[in-house]
Amino acid sequence: MSSLFDYIKIMKDGRIKFRFSSQVAPYIFHLKEKFYAFRLSELSRVRSKYTLALLKLWNANSFGKWRDYNDPESMPPDVVIQGSLEDWQSWFLGYDENGKAKRWPAGRFKQMALDIALKEAGLLYPNMIFTITTLKQGRCVVGYKIDIHPVNTNVNMNTLTIDNAPLKK
Repeated sequence: MSSLFDYIKIMKDGRIKFRFSSQVAPYIFHLKEKFYAFRLSELSRVRSKYTLALLKLWNANSFGKWRDYNDPESMPPDVVIQGSLEDWQSWFLGYDENGKAKRWPAGRFKQMALDIALKEAGLLYPNMIFTITTLKQGRCVVGYKIDIHPVNTNVNMNTLTIDNAPLKK
């Protein structure tokens, strides 16, 4: 890590002064354009790996404009995330050692991954409305669509709707 910096100086008052090396600085300063970021205070409240996956999808689908970190009152962005059942399972469950996406039955996946992620996200972001819609062909589940919308209000809201029914906290 020391090759990242030209110098690091710890001041008596506890502040730290440093300068990135000229070879690394261009890459460091362009990270914001290529990657998303979360505040540590937000991540520390996340308990479920499925909620973390949802937050990453939310950020990725809002083209990196998560929020203005200089303005504590700024709202996370409005977004619609839609995908097939296979897409959602690969995003949330990942892949096995052979590179194949892990699979669960649709009902189990919704109950054990999506519903948990949405409920926790609703608690973390009480001024957001989370709506999940199950996409079907006949009786067969083919995918999901999640709508996330900010609401600028001071009213205590029930922010989570699953299949058009409000979920009680």
